[in-house]
Amino acid sequence: MNRIVVTATLFTLLGIAAPAQAIVPDSSSRSGVLLGAYEPAPADTPVVQDAKNFAQSRIPSLTLVEVNVAYTQVVKGLNIKFVSTGVEEGRQVSWKFIVYQDLDGQMSLTLAEKI
Repeated sequence: MNRIVVTATLFTLLGIAAPAQAIVPDSSSRSGVLLGAYEPAPADTPVVQDAKNFAQSRIPSLTLVEVNVAYTQVVKGLNIKFVSTGVEEGRQVSWKFIVYQDLDGQMSLTLAEKI
């Protein structure tokens, strides 16, 4: 039995409140995926490219060239976290972004950080 399930069961039996966590089995080598965690996403997927284009539109002085690494997180909507290489004032730079896409598809920039 999964350790989190056992712990939650013991807390329940003892009347102790514990934070809820869900484990979903998957077919990979991992024993499960914690819901709500960031998961790797291919950089060329439409949602990641849409997030890159959205971030680009919010910082006109920066030209984003490519997404180096990307992750998505299912929340009440979707967080798309990515690191992108770009050009700013003639120099190559790297930026980290988090773009939130709500359930209606509207995007907002929640993090833009030069790294």
